[in-house]
Amino acid sequence: MADFDINRLPAKPTERVIKAKEMFLEENPEMCCQRAIIYTEVYRNLSGRCPTILLRAKALCRTLEELPIFIQPQEVIVGHSASRPRSAEVFPEVNINFTDEIDQFETRKYNRLRVRPEVRASLLEIAPFWKGNTPHDYLMRQRTAAIQNAYVCGLLSDPHEGSGFAHVAMNYQQLLQFGINGMLERVRKQRDTLNRSDPAYDGKLAFYDAEEEVCVGVLVFAERYRRLEKKMAVQEKDPCRKVELTAISRVLARVPAQPASSFHEALQMVWLMQLIPQIESNGFSISLGRLDQYCWPYLKADLAAGTITLEQAQELLDLLWLKFCEILRVDSRDAAEVNAGYYVAGQNIEVGGVDRGGHDCTNLLSYLCLNANRHIQLHQPNFTIRLHAGTPQEFLDHAVGSIACGNGMPQVLNDAVIIQHLRHSSSGGTGLYRCRL
Repeated sequence: MADFDINRLPAKPTERVIKAKEMFLEENPEMCCQRAIIYTEVYRNLSGRCPTILLRAKALCRTLEELPIFIQPQEVIVGHSASRPRSAEVFPEVNINFTDEIDQFETRKYNRLRVRPEVRASLLEIAPFWKGNTPHDYLMRQRTAAIQNAYVCGLLSDPHEGSGFAHVAMNYQQLLQFGINGMLERVRKQRDTLNRSDPAYDGKLAFYDAEEEVCVGVLVFAERYRRLEKKMAVQEKDPCRKVELTAISRVLARVPAQPASSFHEALQMVWLMQLIPQIESNGFSISLGRLDQYCWPYLKADLAAGTITLEQAQELLDLLWLKFCEILRVDSRDAAEVNAGYYVAGQNIEVGGVDRGGHDCTNLLSYLCLNANRHIQLHQPNFTIRLHAGTPQEFLDHAVGSIACGNGMPQVLNDAVIIQHLRHSSSGGTGLYRCRL
């Protein structure tokens, strides 16, 4: 039995959420080139002059410093992976071959993208620098005739060949606990312990230098949004929106640099950090894991202190849910057919389930996440509920209502079966699986 009144859960999205969703759906998806231009400049200037891992970090840092940013009218959680609303940046260091079909993007059957003339010109100008030198080109050269025939026949597709970082869940709980400044301090301490006589010293030094570069870039990225919020607050005529913008600026003055101290700060930090692998390498299946566990302490404390209402918490979560749909990809025509619907696979959030002791850990935030899925009803985030013998009946009933909304989520997993399988696999000699409860 839940220790809160299920009937108090907000039944409908707020007017702000409805308007934000309408604004999102009205946007015409398009292709952007700002990230590609920045990366090309960095690679032209630094390729061969520093280790690859540091080169990649410097390119990401420069992008976080220079990528055009914006804030939508209904937003209270900010941050975008592209330089325009509902747009997809290009990752030329991974694959630039799609430029061969760039004139087809606006008219093809699936996942059409508007390509502005200036974007087309910029991408065609930088394409020769990359062609033949990307991981995608390398993979093409390794394909046997049999594999190539399988692609031609449609038995295989290559959506992952346009991605880098993929199929992971980052440690958001650690980020919330330490903040980027805390992580940066740990990086510097580890670097200071390196032994110059170690044969692997150069590689280790490059790794820690790259980590520092990324941390600094993330701090600059957040600071740019804070300054924009502050500037917009000064110019805003609506007194209510002015107060909101000022409040968001205060949130960004703390996170992601410092540990989160409120539910709003926690969600804002999680979202900014979710963006980084998307901007860095067109991240594929970057999952958030058990959001209702690592963000629940912040919501619980805010509710107890009276600094947030249940309705405000639901609105924040609904707006976060909508943000996941903003991330788009530039897919080739064949990959677009496989991923029709502007699908960015597997930004998975899971709720419910058991803790390490096998006890149910469903909480109020678990229910609010079900509500968010019900309120937004779009294709992302990928949403999962974990069930077990002790799952509260109220949660089951609420899950059925969320599934009935018709967007195919949440997917349902059985803790009793899956945890047992992962533990068995972990101890069975392969060492490939680890079960983190």
